[in-house]
Amino acid sequence: MSNSAINSNHRKLWIDCARGIAILLVIVGHTISGVLSGAIYSFHMPLFFIFSGITSKFSSTNKAFVAKTERSFKHLMGPFFLIYVIQTIIYLLRHLSNIFQDRSFLTDYLYQRILSGIFSSGVSISVLNATVLYVGVIWFFPALFLSKTLFDYLHLKLKTKQLLLYCLLFSILGILIGQIQPLPFSFDIVLAILPLFYIGSHFDNFRIKKSPSKKFLLYSFLWGLFLIITYVLGKCTLELAPRRYPAYPLCFITAVLGTLMVSEFSVICCNYRLLSSPLQYIGENSLYLLCIHTLEWDYLTKLWQIHSNQYICTIIRVILDLILFFIFMFLRSKCLAYKKHGHRVKS
Repeated sequence: MSNSAINSNHRKLWIDCARGIAILLVIVGHTISGVLSGAIYSFHMPLFFIFSGITSKFSSTNKAFVAKTERSFKHLMGPFFLIYVIQTIIYLLRHLSNIFQDRSFLTDYLYQRILSGIFSSGVSISVLNATVLYVGVIWFFPALFLSKTLFDYLHLKLKTKQLLLYCLLFSILGILIGQIQPLPFSFDIVLAILPLFYIGSHFDNFRIKKSPSKKFLLYSFLWGLFLIITYVLGKCTLELAPRRYPAYPLCFITAVLGTLMVSEFSVICCNYRLLSSPLQYIGENSLYLLCIHTLEWDYLTKLWQIHSNQYICTIIRVILDLILFFIFMFLRSKCLAYKKHGHRVKS
């Protein structure tokens, strides 16, 4: 194996490890409240966007762009539509009596549900003085798909210096629009986060694998410092779903520093196989865990909301989501093996 292949493989391992840490922090951040929740929110979603910029293979031709967009649509929008439909069906089944008693109930709900899907917002928003209900955590899927696709297109059509300028201008435009009127498919957020993809595409400049322990301490200190500054200036921390960008662009610098902190910690973890292996596996399949976390949030809250102490509930919820995740991955592996075996038999 060549040195480049070894380095590429090692790079993938720490990225998966970081994603594993980040998706667990997503669950924690969605469960607790207070200072710790705000600290996690300051970087956990931006980390996934930055890492998407790291791992993306950018299109070199229009044909490659179309093919890549189609694959990305299936990979990201497939889970979005699946969960969206599951949520819709379960809600209707739970309200069958209302459907039979009130003829307008079904049409009103479906109209509101369609609006929720079109805007795909992580929180309820106001559109022309009408309330559009949230879709929850799955807002992340269309936002990631659209931002990846848009950045790939800009990367294809623009020179490097132009790309940075356009990303910055689109980011400012997205933040300004989002404060006035959220756009369909959270497109204002899509515009706002484009610089994160640019940073991800140039992440090699940070040399993550060089002196990770020293840089972990450095980035941890700087992240904490900027977190305090952005909170003091903005009276809140960065949250993408509700369009909170305190002390912009300092909040984005905080997000980058938090991502660097987790990245360096992940490199350190890779030296300890017992610790890194499960994190890498979780990170490699983080979108599956996010889907499970979304559905669990809607229907299984009674299984973890069993104590007055939020930290105990958080631990229970993380364990619950991981149990469901590993059960799903086990069943998925069995299904894939069965399909593969069936294909061989037919051949």
